Parts: sequence; C-alpha cells; structure tokens
Amino acid sequence: MSIKVISFDAAHTLVDVDWNPGDFATQMVNELGEFPDPQVAAETYNNLLYSRWGHFRELNLQRSQDICQQFWRELTADWSARLALRTDPAKLSEHANVRIYADDSPVYRVFADTIPCLQELKRQNWRMIVVSNWDVSLHLVLEAFGIGSYFEQVFASLEWGPEKPEIELFRIVESEMNLGPESFFHIGDNPLDDFHGAKSAGWRAALIDRSLEKREGLRLSSLLEVSEVVLG
Repeated sequence: MSIKVISFDAAHTLVDVDWNPGDFATQMVNELGEFPDPQVAAETYNNLLYSRWGHFRELNLQRSQDICQQFWRELTADWSARLALRTDPAKLSEHANVRIYADDSPVYRVFADTIPCLQELKRQNWRMIVVSNWDVSLHLVLEAFGIGSYFEQVFASLEWGPEKPEIELFRIVESEMNLGPESFFHIGDNPLDDFHGAKSAGWRAALIDRSLEKREGLRLSSLLEVSEVVLG
C-alpha cells in the first residue's frame, strides 16, 4: 500500500478554533464602543444565523468569497437593526473581518506543532491537502495564518456538499486528485468524522490528541509524529 498524499483536518487539528458567532459579534461591537446586553445580543445573532444556515450552505456551493461575505454583511445589518445599534453595520462588518484574521485573532490560533510538522513533511516531499468540515472561508484562514502554501488542494466541505464522515466527500477528493483511496492518509481530531469517516472510505487514518503525553498507536500526541505514523 503506497501512501501518496497526507490529508489534514483543519479545526482543532491544524488550527485551534474558539468561535461562537453571537459572542464574537457582540465582542466586535463592544470593541467599537457599544455595549448591548450580551446575552440578548448573542442569542439574537445566533438565532438569525440558525434561521439562515440552509441558505448559507447553498451559497457556499458557488465557492465565492464575495457572495459569502455579503451573506455575513447582511446578517450583521439585520442583527444591528434588531438591537437598534448605533454602530454603522458596514463599519462593524469591516472591523470583524479584520479581527477574525488578525495575528491576535480571538477566534483562530495555529497550534505550535503545526508549522514545524508541515515544514518537515514538505522537506520530505510529501503531497499534502486539507479536508475539513468548513465553509468557503477555510481558504482565507489558511492563507491568513501562513499555512495555505503547504497544501496542494483545500477541500472545504460546504463548497462540495457532503461533510465528513460521509464517504461522498472522500470520493470527491479522490476524483479531484485522480487517486484511489489507498493513496491517502488522513489526520484529524474527531473519532467519527476523521478516523471512522476516512477508514470507511478506505483511507488510512490517525487521530491527533494533544492531551496525550506520547503517541499511542494511531493516536498522536503531536503533529510532529505524523511522518513516523505514516511511514510506520
């Protein structure tokens, strides 16, 4: 069995994510000097987003950053109107868009072992991709935090329709890369989505669990163990 491509999940594998949409929106308006009731503000935002999530999924299938950004701008404007905020919704959207991708982002943080792992795998000439349950913004996140260039292709599930652990997403990846399931080794943090999903599709897989002190078989304590487990 010849592994040709190492596949990575993104959230909680390459990048730590702490995102509650309503809390984030409330924090952003606070940073601009306005302080609505935090519980009401967050719940209102989350309810609006939940009611439109199906539409957002449909928009992602167009694979357009501009179209999806417009969705968030309209959501922010409607949220602002519901709360009778004084802050200009356009200014709020712009501020949020800058902060979410900033070096000190309150939402995203690249794990300390991520870049050293990718550098070593690149030195060894491994082909690498990302397969993650994410929206179209995944591309922006990877580029903003300096890791996008390591990957040959990035597959954000909402751009394609199926989500891990659905086998259909793995089959799409195989088709796009013109390779069979035996060519892939997937690394992720979720036992169902990443490990079971990949294994069900015929891929090899391992889990990242940074709570471990050292590797336990196919459970890795660090991404620095990826090369070892793939070659093993």
